[in-house]
Amino acid sequence: MKIVTLLPLYNHIDRKFYGKDIIQIGETFKKVKGFNFSFWSLNKQAKRLSVEGTQYEGSKNIISLLWKLITKSKEIDILHLYGIKRDTLFISIIYKFFNKTGFIYVKSDSSLLRNGIDTRTSLNIIPNIILRIFLKNINVLGLEDKTLLKYFKNRFPKFQNKFMFLPCGAVELENDELILKKENIITLCGRFGAKEKNFEIIIDMLLEENNDFLKNWNIQFIGEIHTNFQDKINHLLKLKPELKNKIILHGFIYDKKDLYKLLNKSKIFIITSLSEGEPNVQFDAMYCGNVMLSRDVGTIRQNYPEKFTIFFDDLGNLKSKLTNIIEKTNEMNISDYQGIKDICIKEFTWEKSLKPLLDKF
Repeated sequence: MKIVTLLPLYNHIDRKFYGKDIIQIGETFKKVKGFNFSFWSLNKQAKRLSVEGTQYEGSKNIISLLWKLITKSKEIDILHLYGIKRDTLFISIIYKFFNKTGFIYVKSDSSLLRNGIDTRTSLNIIPNIILRIFLKNINVLGLEDKTLLKYFKNRFPKFQNKFMFLPCGAVELENDELILKKENIITLCGRFGAKEKNFEIIIDMLLEENNDFLKNWNIQFIGEIHTNFQDKINHLLKLKPELKNKIILHGFIYDKKDLYKLLNKSKIFIITSLSEGEPNVQFDAMYCGNVMLSRDVGTIRQNYPEKFTIFFDDLGNLKSKLTNIIEKTNEMNISDYQGIKDICIKEFTWEKSLKPLLDKF
């Protein structure tokens, strides 16, 4: 059987996306069910995914991509689309017209909830008749957020059997021999310099006079570092040269095993974002047994073990909350960190997160 992920207009795909939902859903079907998995797009950068073993099929333009869909529809058992938008609706209609028994799975980003479910939300702008056509055509709408799941079930009770709670997950390593060996390390992971990620708040905290609570701790930054953020780090180290050996810059790490080696040593993971849908990094942090310090964004409160999560609001209480979480780690032993990982393995690896969908095949 064959599953195809089709993202015709996705503009920023490259190897950095290999661990994310747009690739891991197909990879999980390949691993668990033995499906053939192909990724279709117009984006030339997506060819880099072939390096990771994902089969990429590109098209020169949207016409040739749609023609390929028309001529190959009957060869596709599952068509995986992303998001509730015009191109998804259009493609789902074409696919079902040429393959009436085909299965359409749409993964919806929980960013639909960033402004709350109210009249400002894009879901309320889309006419009911359009959404009903869309929902009639597809087989499953996967939702990352339980509030969004409840919203769809209440608004469209006729289609409620098509709505599934399907969060993202961690990539569970085969023959995982990595051992949790914790050190006094705080981790931040993402695109440093991206405005919405708000990593500058950490620099602002370190610029404050009294950081004695970090005396025995290091901070590691994992991810692409934009020039504007590198300038802030350089400024910080110029003013506070004593921090030079406490700040570790790793750059982006493509291989999950290499990433997990670093996270296995870390005790604390911080998410500073101003807004989020469902940050995949929360599952990487959980899989490696990190205690979470985060702003109350996205699905973190819903997913991360409550016992090992502390939330902060802004710079005003970041330092006090970080001090609290450091004190918490002083009382923890390795079995506590392993307990966080065990929760992830039980509930939030890709195989566990997608189980309701996998069980349909």
